[in-house]
Amino acid sequence: MHLLQEMLTYKRASDSPSEQAFIARFLDPVPGMRQDGFGNRYLRLGDQPTTLFSAHTDSVHLSSGRQPVRQDHRAQVFYQDEGEPLGADDATGCWILLQLIAQRVPGLYLFHRQEESGGQGSRWLADHSPASLA
Repeated sequence: MHLLQEMLTYKRASDSPSEQAFIARFLDPVPGMRQDGFGNRYLRLGDQPTTLFSAHTDSVHLSSGRQPVRQDHRAQVFYQDEGEPLGADDATGCWILLQLIAQRVPGLYLFHRQEESGGQGSRWLADHSPASLA
């Protein structure tokens, strides 16, 4: 759970330096991870996977940077008390996909950028390379 807590410390406003840092730290080091023309990241595990796993890299934060995130072990929750969003949407999704990748679960893994600002990463993918989802 330490990895998830660390991921939550990134305030990932759409197309911000923190979103880029999050991607560089947690996604780009994954062996076989690729990038499309918009900056979405993807990884295909297995010969012809039939399952698509998807998460997005940005959050609803209005600023870039880092935030302290604490864990209440008794209640089994993460929280931050600075009046900012926690950013669990979708750091948690990214964390889950990374856990599946680590277990080598076959699938097409997509990490969309700039989803909280109008689904830009998904739109780019649909407009420019929908065949890559087949």
